Amino acid sequence: MADISGKTKWLRIATSIGALYLESCLHGAVVPIVAEWDWAATDVPLTTNRSQTNGNEETRASFAIGAIFLSTGLVEIGLSPIAGMTADRFGFDVVILIGLLIGILKCLLFGLLGTSIVIVSTNRVLQGALSACTQTIAMARIRDVYAKASPECANVMAIALCKMAFSFFAGLVIGELYGYLKYRVFLLFLPISLLLIIGVLITFRNDNFHSKDESNGKDECEQNSSGAVRWRVICDVQLMIVTTCCMFSNLGQSSLEPSFAVWMKSSFEAGPESTGVILGLCGVASITASLVSAQILPTLQYRSWIFCMASLCTAGVPLLLVNFSPNTIVAGVALCTHLSGATAARFTLLMMCSTIANSRYPQSYGLVFAMLNVGWAASFLLGPLLASYLFGSVCVICIIGAACIASSLLTVILQTLDSKQGPNIMDCFPNDYPKYQIVTSTGGPPLSYEEEIQQPKD
Repeated sequence: MADISGKTKWLRIATSIGALYLESCLHGAVVPIVAEWDWAATDVPLTTNRSQTNGNEETRASFAIGAIFLSTGLVEIGLSPIAGMTADRFGFDVVILIGLLIGILKCLLFGLLGTSIVIVSTNRVLQGALSACTQTIAMARIRDVYAKASPECANVMAIALCKMAFSFFAGLVIGELYGYLKYRVFLLFLPISLLLIIGVLITFRNDNFHSKDESNGKDECEQNSSGAVRWRVICDVQLMIVTTCCMFSNLGQSSLEPSFAVWMKSSFEAGPESTGVILGLCGVASITASLVSAQILPTLQYRSWIFCMASLCTAGVPLLLVNFSPNTIVAGVALCTHLSGATAARFTLLMMCSTIANSRYPQSYGLVFAMLNVGWAASFLLGPLLASYLFGSVCVICIIGAACIASSLLTVILQTLDSKQGPNIMDCFPNDYPKYQIVTSTGGPPLSYEEEIQQPKD
């Protein structure tokens, strides 16, 4: 496959990055204003004087606020594999368009109906669907226009991953504008959504470049992408480790989102404006980490797992200390450091996922990236469950930091990701499942799959 050139290539890249940024903005826009909702303020157990509240009421209320944010991860985990298989069957563009339409619905609900508990719950469910359709699918759509890894590809992917920062920038903007526009501020995202839909339609196609060029025939392509190859993707050991590390790298952020604004208000008496400023600084740190990682990784070549290990440790250490911050400045520095390490780790894991997809499963490209999104979504499923106890006597935030450091040890297994057949659980059952071997006629990307069915021994 040759690199796609010209306006088509860059328009597909621009619309993919735009969809990622929009998804991130809609996700992070609610974070600084959670403490301002009347129903949320009475439900959150974090107060400056705990003796004035009843412990049982705190537990029930904290579960309610956590359940609202938990729904995002639950929906995203359920829909991510479906979105990946749909992208392999009908093309990335179809899934991206569905995600953008869901984003428009989110904006209309928030902008016209307010922020009651029912509306917020509905929007968090829609956010899970939006993330499943755009988060890693858009990343795969960008990678799909490049035949092989290159410095340009790494830089573009780094810019795409900067979308994590826009979650914080959205918090900064919403925190400033919410006092003037209230919930109507979410209508500002509508024109951006419409422009992105038009951009996707201009370059619309119902297939993917890799799946089209890597296959030797339509029947073979459909057979491999819908059969045992899917199970090999799901059971790929190294892809499982990438997914697990991605979950731990994002767990700190996902657990902070439901409780960060309330913790800042109760511990430092910080309002939406101060909280938004800290989120903006975290966004700057996240962008810097993405761009620096894009320059470092190409020089490491086959030692990217070392950089991933160091990044996970950098993300974990600040979480061990943030609960002891004496003021907002120290807390902000700790969070910025954590986000820098977490972003660098996520970028490295994303590039590792891309390597696995190109080397082993070119015809199930969408599903490989969707499996990475399952790990991402799992953090948004676990994070809200832990949010209520994040800064309590148990200090769950410290446990998350320790888990992040511990997960860095798994990166030792993430070597030789460009091998055509890595360790796979399905290989433990050779008599029960078809064995697929990737055959190449050159030293380039895999060109086709060859099916070899082993008969059971007598």
